[in-house]
Amino acid sequence: MPQYNRAELGRMATESGFVRDTFEKVLRLKEYLDRFEEKKYMPELLFEDAEIAERVKNHPMALWKCKE
Repeated sequence: MPQYNRAELGRMATESGFVRDTFEKVLRLKEYLDRFEEKKYMPELLFEDAEIAERVKNHPMALWKCKE
């Protein structure tokens, strides 16, 4: 198994899109948390799969926390 140093791993992660994908997921999480703090529950920001987002849309605890 080859050994890679930190710079090589960073270069490979950037070239493969891993860094960009991870950064985009972090931004989506931040947006979700900001909206949740504003009492707006938007699970579609967390789940790309529409079926999953629809299933958790009526989660009792999330709805309770966002109740105005």
